[in-house]
Amino acid sequence: MPRLANLLLLPGALVTSRAGRDLGTLYVVLEALGPDRVAVADGKTRRAAKPKVKNVRHLALVAGPSTDLVKKLENRQALTDEDLRSIIQGYQL
Repeated sequence: MPRLANLLLLPGALVTSRAGRDLGTLYVVLEALGPDRVAVADGKTRRAAKPKVKNVRHLALVAGPSTDLVKKLENRQALTDEDLRSIIQGYQL
């Protein structure tokens, strides 16, 4: 079984912030920046063009990687803020 930290590092995973002033905010992981850091964005306050860098210890996994987003990342297509918002809204409904 994969470790939770490994799942948090997967691009496309839906996570929530466990610490900081953004506590409780839902984000989508865009890329792993190292063994304990990831770039996240929500499409509203944190845009895909300027993602927030978070320590994986400050994040909690909500859902595994979105297949639509993973396909876009694999094909090196540009991610839009609308894509991120639709993934987050789909989970909240």
